[in-house]
Amino acid sequence: MLFIRRIYIHKAFVQELTQWKEKQAHLLVEFTDNTENLQIFQDSPLQLTAPMVSNQKIKLKKRIPASLKMIRNHDFRHSHAAFLISKGLRNGEGKDSIFFTLMKRLGHSSINTTINIYSHLFPTQQKKLPMLLTTSRAKNGKKIYKTRLKALIRKES
Repeated sequence: MLFIRRIYIHKAFVQELTQWKEKQAHLLVEFTDNTENLQIFQDSPLQLTAPMVSNQKIKLKKRIPASLKMIRNHDFRHSHAAFLISKGLRNGEGKDSIFFTLMKRLGHSSINTTINIYSHLFPTQQKKLPMLLTTSRAKNGKKIYKTRLKALIRKES
């Protein structure tokens, strides 16, 4: 089943893609009836197939040092998500808002999926927890301590 997801991208990236599409059409027009059916990475008359990509990866693995880790296409997806999370936090957005936006952008059916995959990007929250609780208790007594603890537990889950 084919799923189509529409996402927003920067105008400059749209321009780059448009320029590439024009160059690609010029390069390959004599090999195809419809340049709109060309694959995004296609720069020769051969269409990429899964076995071709696998063979290229095998050849590449032989050429690179064992100490270098191969980067999978899916790793770019995770890097993109991590970048967006860090940008959102620096801009003062709340985690709930960031995770909901990411859920939609990445095509997850549930926000829990997004949280389970990317919550490890918030290690500082775990480090701050004891200090927040101690500070609250020292200033305001047990009642505030319990209220703050419940709020933090709800936030983290």
